[in-house]
Amino acid sequence: MFNLSHRIIRAGEILEITWASPDAEQVELLIRTGEKQSVLPVELTGVKRIRLKKTDGKTVISLRTYKQGKVKTNDKRIWVRPAKEEKLDEFEYVDGGNFFVRQWREWKKDILSSWNAFSPDKKQLYRVYLMLLADAVLMPFYPTASTYVLWGIILYLFWALFLRK
Repeated sequence: MFNLSHRIIRAGEILEITWASPDAEQVELLIRTGEKQSVLPVELTGVKRIRLKKTDGKTVISLRTYKQGKVKTNDKRIWVRPAKEEKLDEFEYVDGGNFFVRQWREWKKDILSSWNAFSPDKKQLYRVYLMLLADAVLMPFYPTASTYVLWGIILYLFWALFLRK
């Protein structure tokens, strides 16, 4: 068993790691933040709470178990969003600023953070879904363009399934 309390967190928040490998001889936790790597020898079963402060956003936490000379590694990827910062040195925030501009910036950060947390397969499914949605919107107004969009989707799927490495 190897679990993380969250898959997406903000920098500075606490992440709880739970593991259990009672049949192993030795267990280690590996934390790779993109900037540095830490190896922590731990008990065979336990819970560890860590605070990720500085990271490139893509962090991998691994449980490495040693049993009868064999090494088994279980990786879990988490996305660490930047910490929320108050920008009081900018005029628009001191003055109250434009609510819609601030809200858009927050939504944009959240959307980009969520997009980066998706696996490549899920991103591909969303791309196809968005192309089909755009085609459904354009179909009543531009039936010829809609045909080209459908052919584009067919070619994209062919490329993704058979030609992409």
